[in-house]
Amino acid sequence: MGFKNEKQGLFKKYKDSGLRPDFYKKIGKNGILMEVERGKTTTNNMDLLDIYKCHICEEANHLFLFVPIEVSHTKNIYKSVCKKVENFFYEENYLNIDSTIVFGY
Repeated sequence: MGFKNEKQGLFKKYKDSGLRPDFYKKIGKNGILMEVERGKTTTNNMDLLDIYKCHICEEANHLFLFVPIEVSHTKNIYKSVCKKVENFFYEENYLNIDSTIVFGY
């Protein structure tokens, strides 16, 4: 599908330049960050870290976020992430992300 695994250099202008997405694909002047989360999705706010990474990445305006529907110790992860992500698409909370798609697995 053309995604590059753990693309480096996307955050080189920041002091925390060690950040990297799970996958990245360039599309024209923009791109897509793809993040795949597991059990720590909501307990450690990894979903919010993924949104932050897309927000500060100058080469990506879209986020594909894969999260578990639930795991044994945490119920409704998918629903919780969808609720949080939705808040960033209200006008008063806009980020410079054009789209975020949350996939449940």
